[in-house]
Amino acid sequence: MAQKKKGPRAKRRKSAKASQERTRAEGRAISTALAKALAHELRLEILDVLIARVASPNELAKELGEGLSQVSYHVKVLKDYGCIELVKTEPRRGAVEHYYRATSRTLLPAAAWRALDPKVRAAVAGSTVSRVFDDAADALEAGKLQARDDQLHHARLLLDAEGQRKVKAITDRAAKEVTEEHNAAIRRRPRSLRKYTLGLLFFERGETSAEDVERLGEAEAASKNGKGARSSNAKGKKTRDRKAKVRKESRSGE
Repeated sequence: MAQKKKGPRAKRRKSAKASQERTRAEGRAISTALAKALAHELRLEILDVLIARVASPNELAKELGEGLSQVSYHVKVLKDYGCIELVKTEPRRGAVEHYYRATSRTLLPAAAWRALDPKVRAAVAGSTVSRVFDDAADALEAGKLQARDDQLHHARLLLDAEGQRKVKAITDRAAKEVTEEHNAAIRRRPRSLRKYTLGLLFFERGETSAEDVERLGEAEAASKNGKGARSSNAKGKKTRDRKAKVRKESRSGE
């Protein structure tokens, strides 16, 4: 008996299933690597720099204010777990300086991010928030956050599913454009750069605030008023239509 050939739909389902399994496997592999990378605060700081640009352990040690041997050790750990890769080498005073950057697996696509172990996702998110707050605290201590061009925005939003998707798309575009400008600025003026931090956070809050309750109450009241006004307008139109009909019938009877 001849074996029945699989149709296009069955082949697409099989391909989609295989793709999902690969994504889950990738997520498990990345989870292991990132869990090891996140086990030390200095490795987080090194990875943060190497996501933004190429750098050597010597440059990292100077920028982070840490010893070269300590930085070199943690760079090796990151490399062993596939979080960074060697880009180039250059001779420096009788030695060879190695330059690294973050690998593409560290810059997670959305599917791989969702496939990560929840504990690893929480660790990545928590460490990112901590670094934003650390930068803000350091800036305040240094008398910063007072310049005309400094931006501080905070908004508690109420969104439906469509609004959430649209705002997320906006933040994704902003993050991509800012990263592109960061890299372009380094290429334009590598010796006249100033340090800035952009903390772009968009997340679902855990609790309903008094401000949320007030906004929802105002929206509900406005909705009721709008329905009342529409109902009143509809009744008024019906009344006018009836009067016009009576007048027309009266004139036709004459």
